[in-house]
Amino acid sequence: MQLIFLNPAILLAGLFVLVPVVLHLWRRKPVPVVFPALQFLKGRHQATRRKLRLRELFLLALRVLAILCLVGAFARPILAPEGWEKGSSAKPAIVLVFDTSPRMDYVYQGESRLDRARALAQELLARVPSGCQVAVVDGQGGPIGFEADRTAALVRLRRLKVSPGAMPVAVALLRGLGLVQGNSATGSEIFVFTDLAQVGWPEDTVRTLRDQLAALPTTNLTLVDVGVDKPVNFALGDLQVISSVTAPGSMVYVRTVLTGTAAGQKMVELRLWEPHGPEAPPEEADYQLRGAETVSVLPGQSSPVEFAFTASRPGVYQGFLALLGEDPLKWDDRRFFTVLVRPPENVLLVAPAKVLPRTIYLREMLAPDPLAKLGRARFRCEEQEQSQLPEISLEKFAAVVLVDPQPLEDSACSRLSEYVRSGGGLAVFLGTSAGDPQKWNTPGLEQL
Repeated sequence: MQLIFLNPAILLAGLFVLVPVVLHLWRRKPVPVVFPALQFLKGRHQATRRKLRLRELFLLALRVLAILCLVGAFARPILAPEGWEKGSSAKPAIVLVFDTSPRMDYVYQGESRLDRARALAQELLARVPSGCQVAVVDGQGGPIGFEADRTAALVRLRRLKVSPGAMPVAVALLRGLGLVQGNSATGSEIFVFTDLAQVGWPEDTVRTLRDQLAALPTTNLTLVDVGVDKPVNFALGDLQVISSVTAPGSMVYVRTVLTGTAAGQKMVELRLWEPHGPEAPPEEADYQLRGAETVSVLPGQSSPVEFAFTASRPGVYQGFLALLGEDPLKWDDRRFFTVLVRPPENVLLVAPAKVLPRTIYLREMLAPDPLAKLGRARFRCEEQEQSQLPEISLEKFAAVVLVDPQPLEDSACSRLSEYVRSGGGLAVFLGTSAGDPQKWNTPGLEQL
């Protein structure tokens, strides 16, 4: 490593340090005036004069130091590998790796973490000597390579965006190391722009990174922390939808939890889009407010949130829970859900005559009588004796349930096999009526 200046000509401005020195020395000499009455103060005057002179010399040194610091800043000193001096024929490779996970959308002081990383990278590229190879790697997983020039790299920077499916930044760094390994440049610099969240650095990936970096002694790795020391965030957890497939008139319950890194009260609302026929997918304005609730939350704890609504007509319902108010990270402030409301499915319960009365228990499980009378049961059950199975039209049923059946004939097996191949459902619950197991070893049953 060596210290170089991107603008060495500006160092000539250091000559301005002579200005305060000349002004200090070029002062008008005081004219001595004798006051006999003040002769007794002469000793005190000498001591005070020495203190003033020391103070003036101290201020002079500060002025000189300020000018030198200003000149040094404009000269842009950087630490660079050997061979990175301006005009050298050997130029290092520069790889910029960006964390593009949703966390990088965290807004602090009016700027997202990705915007902050982009600004720092643009400032870095402005200091890179011309001729250096520059690559930009993000978490999207697309093709990567060295850009044609610095302008192309700046275009890539402007196109960076966060993605919910972005790979961990440690994996993106591995891809950047792959570029360095296949490059013949003298020395390489890798800059990783991330919030340093632990979730972005899986242990197995970190071990692989450590091994690969050990094999690249001329590669320098720099982590650029764009995170926030004490982030504040409120988030909605995963949704739990009770009865996501239900019948018209049923109640649908939507549950989640609210968590936060700080104490506070947040408003959570439910917005829903109800089907009105064959329409296009809903826009934002089509979602109607169906409920709102103020939820209190403490740091490190979760507060339950629950809403309910009635699915009055068949169709596909779409909705979301939204966290209102200011929140630095918006990605976890909404949770979406879909509910399918359809008429009750027809289910055929088939059993021998002596078992048929006991199918009431299964029927009540599938379609409780109180809900069936209100038209809110998910299934509509029909019961038939097993002997009637060859005469029943199975196409109108979504599923056929054989309850404690007797051994089936090959003709019945063929019908059921064809019914299943056409998309129907079949469930078989064997019981005491099964009889001799050898009777279930027929070709038809094996095919079924």
